[in-house]
Amino acid sequence: LVLLGGIAAGISYLYKSDSPGSGTAAGTGQFIENHSLVTAIPSDAALVLCVKDFGKACEMLSDTAAVFRELTSGKFDKLLSEDYPGLKRNQAILSVHYTKDMPPLLVIEAAKAISDTLPDCTRLMATADSAGLFCKTSGGLILISPSETIVNSSLRHISEGHSVLESSGFSELSSNISGDNILFASNAYTDNIMDAYFAK
Repeated sequence: LVLLGGIAAGISYLYKSDSPGSGTAAGTGQFIENHSLVTAIPSDAALVLCVKDFGKACEMLSDTAAVFRELTSGKFDKLLSEDYPGLKRNQAILSVHYTKDMPPLLVIEAAKAISDTLPDCTRLMATADSAGLFCKTSGGLILISPSETIVNSSLRHISEGHSVLESSGFSELSSNISGDNILFASNAYTDNIMDAYFAK
């Protein structure tokens, strides 16, 4: 019940993802300025957690008492057990996809990583590898997931210029909201999300 209440309170916005390509990426305004990494999230995402920066993502996803850690089912625990001071203020975003095991995708901006923070990028990717996670880079972004399929899907979406912004309803909602930390949920996967998290 605690988990149910926490996630229900955290899900502030619903969008449809049952009609890929029917949405529009126009008019997202301030939201895109604050959360530009959303363009790296595949259009079939069931959940999208936009956060202020990587430091906030680490805080939220590593807190065993917080509901948001349940979104990753502990799959990033080893990754987040390390400290990456040079990346804490970089943008980050998390998505969860409805395939087997509800794999999460973590995207971190690395373009701002100057010479003195490059060791943090290297350590982040090495830790991801040692944790059995798939990690790839693209255009100044670091993509990490327990699913190679999800990472490759993100890379394909980036190269083709597609993203979750094209999911029906997502662009319209995001253009009317602002905030540092926002959780979106696809109403096309509501039942699946309930089964995956609330049944635990």
